[in-house]
Amino acid sequence: ATPLLRNHAKEKLSRGEPVYSMTVRLVRTVDIASIAYTAGFDSVYIDLEHSSFPLEAAGQICLACNHLGVTPLVRVPGLDPSFIARVMDIGAMGIIVPGVESADEARAAVSAVKHAPLGKRSLAGAAPQLHYRTLPPDEVVHELDQASMVVPMIESRGGLDAADAIASVDGVDMLLVGANDLSVEL
Repeated sequence: ATPLLRNHAKEKLSRGEPVYSMTVRLVRTVDIASIAYTAGFDSVYIDLEHSSFPLEAAGQICLACNHLGVTPLVRVPGLDPSFIARVMDIGAMGIIVPGVESADEARAAVSAVKHAPLGKRSLAGAAPQLHYRTLPPDEVVHELDQASMVVPMIESRGGLDAADAIASVDGVDMLLVGANDLSVEL
């Protein structure tokens, strides 16, 4: 069966194809989604760690990206499950978590993004990722969980040493190297 919700970046990664993403830290309007689409980016990475971006603007950009087939990922400031749930509830297709240093931290990120049985995220109801369609709850959970991404960032010696264990956590889709912080620490 064809999924109701598609994450084009995740699909490309599963086929071993390169995925191109644009970082969004300064532009807060929805036209950035069209710019990313027109420029050929597969994804945008909305940075809520190193910006003063409001959650409302991030949500609007996520909605616009989802409409265009550009995967919206949001870098959250940390592992707060309540904040991560809000980011997912506004339309993000995944989160990027900075400074992950252990498999336990990666599992905590997965738990915050995914619903039971893999995670502990609560179901908010009609999802913006599904264009607010009303569907049976089990179908919503299935669609959201199969399409969502969890991306731990490796930014320290501890994270580098634990990279294999972090990558092997069920629900982790890829690792992102935070070259700036990792270089500073090393």
